[in-house]
Amino acid sequence: MHSSVRTANMSRIIRPAVRIRRSRRRLTEEQEVHIQSVMRATLPADDGPWTREKAHVLTNSVARTELPERTFSAYLERWGFVPIKPLRKAHRTDPFGMKAWMAQDYPVIAFQAKEAGAEILWLGLDMLPVLRTGNGIIIEHEGRPIGEHLLHVSTNRGDRAWMVLECVPTAEHIINFLQRLMHDERAIELIVPDITPFKEPNAQHWMVLIGERLNLHALPVTRRAASVPY
Repeated sequence: MHSSVRTANMSRIIRPAVRIRRSRRRLTEEQEVHIQSVMRATLPADDGPWTREKAHVLTNSVARTELPERTFSAYLERWGFVPIKPLRKAHRTDPFGMKAWMAQDYPVIAFQAKEAGAEILWLGLDMLPVLRTGNGIIIEHEGRPIGEHLLHVSTNRGDRAWMVLECVPTAEHIINFLQRLMHDERAIELIVPDITPFKEPNAQHWMVLIGERLNLHALPVTRRAASVPY
């Protein structure tokens, strides 16, 4: 388990579960719970974050068959691992501020990324629904509901990588997640909903160590952005 700490009274932003037509179902309820438990409680064999490809391999292994892309996509969304894109969430939170940011700030970020051959990543945090068995029993780890906090990044192409935690991510969690992403020398232009965690001493020290491999860019922060769980 990535973390045994849990923060209470956090507002939930959970998308309705996606229904899968019976004719397209390839997994039993027990298999669905098992796959979700694995992705919430562990990391892949390569110790990196989860990706769509790795999740698909896991699902095929449990199902003992090759799930079609469309069917697998429906399952992944049903489980909560296809969160609202950080850009779309930011537009909903602060449409006017984001309109100005996209016109003034984002073109500079895109230019810098192109010049440096860097990857633009959008950092996000969402809540997963409480995981239950088919009988409605909550799946727990050490007396607490299994991981519910989805820390993720997405690219402009729509690719995603994620890790699940039992608590609201701190600077230490975010650094750990980013380190698992930065497996090569390619620089990252990271767009974050709140830059506050990166102002902590340990985050500042880490950023000095990695130098120009990571550049931070904060989205507009307004009063309406107070609901962003950071």
